[in-house]
Amino acid sequence: MALDLLPNALKGRPAKYLKTLIYILCLVFFVALTYAGFSLCELGMRQKSATMRIPMNYVYSCIPICGILSIYFLVLKVFRLYSRKEEKEA
Repeated sequence: MALDLLPNALKGRPAKYLKTLIYILCLVFFVALTYAGFSLCELGMRQKSATMRIPMNYVYSCIPICGILSIYFLVLKVFRLYSRKEEKEA
């Protein structure tokens, strides 16, 4: 889900640069999320869940995994954005 009124209103290079800026800002967020997720997993190694008695790092591991996948797909979007033909931009 995205609010893309401004990127869709722009055409050509300005739209491409704005989308790149948006992707970079999202990338910074997901890198921070991944880093915090790994820290949380380290903390979870010393904790067990209250009812099932499993280590909480199994539960917390979804955060860095999703962060890494999000980074991968954002980088893929940037590569696809710049690999398009110039005729499609006009």
